Amino acid sequence: MLDPIPSRAPAPVSLPSDLERTIFEIAAHSRPLSIRTLILVAWRVKIWVEPLLYRTIVWGHIRLNTYCLYASGRNNILKIIESKPSSFFQDNVHNLWVGGSGRPRATLLTACRGVKNMWLGTTGETGHDLVSLLQEMPLEHLHCNLRYLFDAPATQIDFTHRLFARITHLEVRDYVPTIDPEIWGNLAHIPHLTHLCFCEPVFVQFLPTLLRRCRSLRVLVVLHNVHFTETDIRAFQMRSPDEGRKLTKDPRFVVMDCQYQAKDWEVGAHTGIDYWSRAGELVAKRLSGEVDALQYRIEVDESLGLK
Repeated sequence: MLDPIPSRAPAPVSLPSDLERTIFEIAAHSRPLSIRTLILVAWRVKIWVEPLLYRTIVWGHIRLNTYCLYASGRNNILKIIESKPSSFFQDNVHNLWVGGSGRPRATLLTACRGVKNMWLGTTGETGHDLVSLLQEMPLEHLHCNLRYLFDAPATQIDFTHRLFARITHLEVRDYVPTIDPEIWGNLAHIPHLTHLCFCEPVFVQFLPTLLRRCRSLRVLVVLHNVHFTETDIRAFQMRSPDEGRKLTKDPRFVVMDCQYQAKDWEVGAHTGIDYWSRAGELVAKRLSGEVDALQYRIEVDESLGLK
């Protein structure tokens, strides 16, 4: 005998709120471009996942928008800032690429006071105003031109400034015609510095000194780009054979390609896989003996889509 037809359809199955939230957050993390759609599902879902949309902000004239909010339209991001509580951007923006300039940039930096990872271009405010905006942030990763940041010659860069209090990863984008080891050796005063990068070949001659002074360093990178080539390493080895050998034998020293730094930074902000992590892997392999102790060179990792 057939069961009687129920008079009402069964109630839809509902998940516990915390489990439902976890599912939506996993979906948002795994595919950030879906967040704009997920926000439309329900008001509660919007509350859960909208903050993840702003975890990484790119503000400037570069072509990204793979993982993060691309805020090159200055008016758009300013309107969003005005529409949110003052704590929203402070609590939710962790990664900030700033390539633009002018008063809107100051507004953005003022709103995003919780940034931990920043790439800073060399336009707009400099000196005291810019330092005062950044010193309140819990910065751990910083990519910038230090002389531009302090609006001063290298002799006046204060490496004991509280701006550097939490910095672990620093990319020095300065170009200087000559190196004064006594000045740049003060990088060793940054208390928690473990990862350091230079983009200009002139710094190569100074690296052995820095490795001796800054024992906290675990990774020291020189980016191979249009300004720096392997010829610069060989030239240094010819001028200073002993120092050259010490440099290339030090397992912390890494030379690597990174022609597309904007994309590398963006991928790293989302996944944690960037030139820092790839350099760290090589250092670990040199220390363990998995690769030749003199192998200090990394080619572009094409698997990341950086070429």
